[in-house]
This record gives sequence, structure tokens and C-alpha cells, in this order.
Amino acid sequence: MVARPKSKLQKQHEATEDRERHLKAAVEKYREQVERKARGEKSRSLRNIAEEFCVDKMAILQKYNGGHTIQEQNATKQKLTAAEEKALADWVIERCSQALPPNRIQIRLHAEHIRQQHHPDKDSIGDAWVTRFLARHPTLSTGWSRSLDTQRAQCLSPNVVKAWFDTVKEGVVDDAVPPECIWGMDETNCPRGNLGKERVAKI
Repeated sequence: MVARPKSKLQKQHEATEDRERHLKAAVEKYREQVERKARGEKSRSLRNIAEEFCVDKMAILQKYNGGHTIQEQNATKQKLTAAEEKALADWVIERCSQALPPNRIQIRLHAEHIRQQHHPDKDSIGDAWVTRFLARHPTLSTGWSRSLDTQRAQCLSPNVVKAWFDTVKEGVVDDAVPPECIWGMDETNCPRGNLGKERVAKI
């Protein structure tokens, strides 16, 4: 299967993470060389290390002296912490595994619920935040859900609906089955109550 092309935001996020990894490795190498120099051993220069890892030497010094990278500074401005975003991503993955993929609105509402609980002083979460969230978590993506087939829709009748709800009451409500144990009704991954196409999360 042909891989889905990455969005511009995903590419930018991956490039930033790549720079952060290089900077972290460069700082560790510089720290080793400082310790070697303190012991009177031969050591490499800061410039040499910067060239090896393709990072700015001043950025290495700043990080070595306890400064924060741009990514770390931006993290303090995020509406959700990294741990909270991971919890949100795990929730999306769990819903997808249950054949109940959330759409963008549901993701935003779930994120907004987390924000209200832990960061009520921060601005509310909008749809643009969801786009950036998906870019920060490349394991998640969105795609079109499948609409209900015409043939299936024509088979729908009050008696069929009543029989279905009677079955649900007997097998789910009466037995107190928890929501996390309720899965999609068939192999099409159609969310309950959705008869049309919409953007939903995919893994």
C-alpha cells in the first residue's frame, strides 16, 4: 500500500525533533570533552563538535549552561502537557481499536475537557489545535469514514430497530457492560449514529 504523504506540519515537527536529537547528542559530547579537558586529557573543540552534529555552537553552550531550547520553551506554552497529549493520543488509539474512531470535533472536545480540568487559565482549544496535535503525533491521522450502504439502509424498519434495542437492553444494559467493552457494530468502523461521511481518526 502506498504510504500517505506527510503534511507540512508533520515535516516541520519531525525536522524540529531531529534538530533536538542532534543538539542533545552534541551537548553530551561537549560535556565529555569538558571533563576530559579538566583531567588534562586531549579534548575536541566546541567548533569541531558543532560541525559534527550540524548544530550551532552557541546553542550547544546555551543548553550546556542550563538554557532551554526553542522546543522546550514552546512546551511551556502548550495548552496540554506532553503527558496529557500522550493520554489523549492513547484515547484516540483505544477508540480506533474498538472500531469507534473519534472525529476531529470529538478529539477537540476531549482535549478541551482535559484543559478545563488541569489548565482552566489557558485559552480554549480550537480546531487548529487538533491539526497541530495530529502533526505532533504522526502515528495518528484522519480519513473518511464509510457511509451506510443504500441496501442496508433500505432494510431498516421500526421492527428491526426495536429488536436491536431490545437486544442491547438484554445484553448490555441489564448486564451493566462498561462502555470500554462496547465495540463497533460491524467491520466498516462506522461510529454509532453516523450515517454519512466524516473525517475520523486512523492509526
